[in-house]
Amino acid sequence: MENNSDPIVRMAYAILLSAEKKRATEIWIRRDGAQALVSFKLDDAWCDELEMPLAVHARVVRRIGVMASLPTYGKDQHAQGTIVLEVGDRSLSFDVRVRGHGDALEAQLRPSPST
Repeated sequence: MENNSDPIVRMAYAILLSAEKKRATEIWIRRDGAQALVSFKLDDAWCDELEMPLAVHARVVRRIGVMASLPTYGKDQHAQGTIVLEVGDRSLSFDVRVRGHGDALEAQLRPSPST
């Protein structure tokens, strides 16, 4: 069972729930120079939603990968999967793609039809 009191777990869930609430069509978690950003695509325009500490960035991306049950992947490869969240009487689903390592680690997510 997941430890929902862990700040990284809470941040990952908050990002997904915020994206769903704002009807984002895509989520991008990445490092941009000296900052780490979470951006949402809203009405075909990218908006920076959250700036997070660099020390947290990789942990959040790895948590997203764990939530999507992603397989291990090599340095020049990517991994794809799906996250399904049960929120009240609704089911939210996100297609996930994680790629890169170290400073170049990033995740892209898109809402998908619920299963």
